[in-house]
Parts: sequence; C-alpha cells; structure tokens
Amino acid sequence: MFKFKAITVVAAIAMMSFALPMASTWKSDSVHSRFGFSVTHMSIATFNGSFKDYKITLTNPGADFADATVELTAEVKSINTDNQMRDEHLQGADFFDAAKFPQLTFKSTSFKRQAPRPIK
Repeated sequence: MFKFKAITVVAAIAMMSFALPMASTWKSDSVHSRFGFSVTHMSIATFNGSFKDYKITLTNPGADFADATVELTAEVKSINTDNQMRDEHLQGADFFDAAKFPQLTFKSTSFKRQAPRPIK
C-alpha cells in the first residue's frame, strides 16, 4: 500500500510540473538563488564572484515562454570575490565605475527555443 501511494504522489507531482498557468512571474530570493560569475585570469587561474544585492524577475505572460522576459538589477557595490582589493578595483573606474553607474541592469529582448542537448 505504501509503495502505491508513493508512486501515485510522484506521478501527480510530475504531471503538475508540466502544467503552466497562463501568466506567471517568478522572483529570485537570496536563500534559493545566487547571481555569480567566474573569470579566468591570464589562462592560469579562475576566480569566482557574486553580487550580494540583486533582483531577478522572470515574467511569462502566456502558456509558453515565447513572450517571456527576464529583468535583472544588481548593486555594483555588493560585488564580492572574497578579496577586498579586487572588489574595490572592480568597483572602480577601470571596470564597473560604481560611483557613476551604481546599478548593473539587464532586460531580455527575446527567448529562443533550443533543441535539448544530448546527455553525455
């Protein structure tokens, strides 16, 4: 009996995961998301960083993602690479120029459907 109930619950969840409502909006939260990056320096070392203060919103007005948009804002002063000197350099005029441009912003213009990649 327990096996049957578990399979039924899994099947119900799987079926619900494919049914999207007509209009949906998703917002990032700091507990379940991260806005980060990796940079390879001089082809030798890679360092990681992230923005601690950011907002990402995905809006899907229809049943598919044909007209969906992604909007992102991040406070440049919140950049963190675990190296204070590097963070200050990235915030400076050589890179982001946080004094002149305190926010990084992005808004998508389109979505394009891609064929799934084969699993290796």
